[in-house]
Amino acid sequence: MKKVVALLLASTLVFSMVACSNGKSDTKETPKETAGESQSVEDSSSADNSVSGGDPENAELSFAWWGNQVRTDNTTAACDYYITQHPGISIEYMPFQWSDYWTKLATDAAGNNLPDLIQQDYAYIAQFVESDDLLDLTPYIESGVLDVSNISDNILETGKSADGKIVALCAGVNAPSLIYNKTLTDSLGIEVPDNMTWAQFAEISAEIYEKSGVRTQYGYGNSENPLTYYIRSKGYSQFFEDDKLAYDDASVMVEYYQRLVDGVNEGWLMDAATLSGLDTTSIEQNPLIYYSDPQYGSWCSASFSNQLSAFQTAAPKGTKLAITCWPSDDPAASNYMKPSQFFSVTTDTKNPDAAVQLLNALMNDVEVNKLLAAERGIPASSVVVEALSPDLSPENQLVVTYLNEVVEKNSSAIFPPLANKTSEVINGPIQEIAEKVLFGEMTAEDAAEELFTRGNEIMGR
Repeated sequence: MKKVVALLLASTLVFSMVACSNGKSDTKETPKETAGESQSVEDSSSADNSVSGGDPENAELSFAWWGNQVRTDNTTAACDYYITQHPGISIEYMPFQWSDYWTKLATDAAGNNLPDLIQQDYAYIAQFVESDDLLDLTPYIESGVLDVSNISDNILETGKSADGKIVALCAGVNAPSLIYNKTLTDSLGIEVPDNMTWAQFAEISAEIYEKSGVRTQYGYGNSENPLTYYIRSKGYSQFFEDDKLAYDDASVMVEYYQRLVDGVNEGWLMDAATLSGLDTTSIEQNPLIYYSDPQYGSWCSASFSNQLSAFQTAAPKGTKLAITCWPSDDPAASNYMKPSQFFSVTTDTKNPDAAVQLLNALMNDVEVNKLLAAERGIPASSVVVEALSPDLSPENQLVVTYLNEVVEKNSSAIFPPLANKTSEVINGPIQEIAEKVLFGEMTAEDAAEELFTRGNEIMGR
């Protein structure tokens, strides 16, 4: 388990935030958290650095996050415990599904009414930095109120703005992971290797479908992740640059879409008609665990390592899940370690001291983290990891082994945080084109050309 600490300290997550704004916009998003002891931070040099306000021991806070019921139960339990240690604090819990979370934050941001503490994602955090929605945590860190002494500098860098302010702290470390039904594959006599090529993945998927009728879910939904994973195998470090797509020839993506076309035509890949009635961003509705007929089920889910515990909890009794890499023809190039999520305090908070103290507890309090159960990923604090080691669930022990023995040895540096405009590409052409391809309404060549044209048009605005 000590190797986990080494993994965290040696993490390759070394990219700073790509954007920062001097003025605050009317479109922002961020919630609030409270942690630590009752202390205020005095302004050290200028009004811009002032972060004190409110009574840290008597405050009403709000905390927003996305996730499944396991995350909600764990987070609620951890915050309930925190309240018992700080009786003057009350916390409004605001859990959402992924698909609703960002819409809710956008609405709150427009009214300058973001929650005090929010959960953040690597793909969206730059937008909040640009809108000046995230509180600068640096003065709290310098004063010692917010303890980051057991978090590696490389991990801290992932939550910095371009001008060096720390605006987010890593809630956990994870990696892309194919979570699969090992009970099913074992029953069929099929071994799933680590670092599969796409050809191996397709062959295994076809065999599973032939023997059981269970199909495969891949490439559906409003996510850039599988496209990024694919294009990194082609020699590109990222899918997006600041003002364009990272590749210069539409044909680069033809193979990606052709794989989806072939899988649907061969029968083993789930088509959009089958998936359209499900909220595939919800673990409880994911075809890996939610189906009554084999043709509506998937033997795997292209997810992230921190989700294994929640999938296992939601899985039918007697089903054992396992974890490996997403398919790639160059796993070392495709794979990467990343912050699973961040925690940020928003600039809308009326009680920044109390919010930062809650954040400190989420990062450093061992009892709080026992209740969080490493569900968001391996904790950033090496001290917390060491303390939790004996009590980690079998699923999290499996994740630790996966990160240490598979990903760490076969990965490359993560790409920079995504620029603001990428969300329009992700929720627009990426989602729409995937659905058309999986509905059988678009060829691979047309899909690649449309993505290239529309994506660059949006990024170049």
